Amino acid sequence: MIDILANPQLLDSKVSREVHSRDGMYVSDRENHYFSCGREAVTRIAGLLALNNSESPSDILDFACGFGRVARYLRVAFPEANLTTSDLMKDAVDFVSNEFSAKAHYSVANLGDVQLPGTYDLIWSGSLLTHLNESQSTELFKFYSRKLKPNGFAIFTSHGRYVAKRAHQDKWPYNLNKEVFLELAKTFEAGEFAYSDYENMKGYGISIIPLPWIANTIFSDPSIRLISYIERGWDGHQDIIALQKKEII
Repeated sequence: MIDILANPQLLDSKVSREVHSRDGMYVSDRENHYFSCGREAVTRIAGLLALNNSESPSDILDFACGFGRVARYLRVAFPEANLTTSDLMKDAVDFVSNEFSAKAHYSVANLGDVQLPGTYDLIWSGSLLTHLNESQSTELFKFYSRKLKPNGFAIFTSHGRYVAKRAHQDKWPYNLNKEVFLELAKTFEAGEFAYSDYENMKGYGISIIPLPWIANTIFSDPSIRLISYIERGWDGHQDIIALQKKEII
């Protein structure tokens, strides 16, 4: 982890450049951006682990791995770890597990029904909470609590006030019409959980979540503590939140 923090670009020289043809995160004329997002995620993870005096994780779960934008960097950063990758998209899981020597797990839409063997030192979820409604988000926090080892970390991203602000700047690149996005921003600014389905996609859309909602949900579980909230910590866009499974007395 020291090498990662001292020179994150070292990861780029070792990471696989193989990208699946269906990877929607990859745009050929923005290739550097694709890889910088993966590198930044792992740099943030390494920094948070170092800040909490944690050893290198032995068992890692990339939950909602997509086609491996971050998983490829997790494999290079933690080469000795057992890496498990999970997603609803079976072809994504197959690609990532084969390309980056990871265990494959096909997920299900209902987070309360997700069955994964074992527990993990580190769970990473990049841009998962950002697409869930309030009930699903609550289930995600319960999932983290169930699947973390003692002293393990869940590090994930969320939409916050930066995303809400974009609605007032006529910037809404989230597959939502202007009126819906403005309504989400108003709900968030009123201190409430804001969510809307994408058109023709029931149960999957865009959320903007106030920090008090996140904190209250975390604090309802005495075995979980909030260790970090980094506003716009990923790609200057999504907030990064870190939890630790540790009883607070």
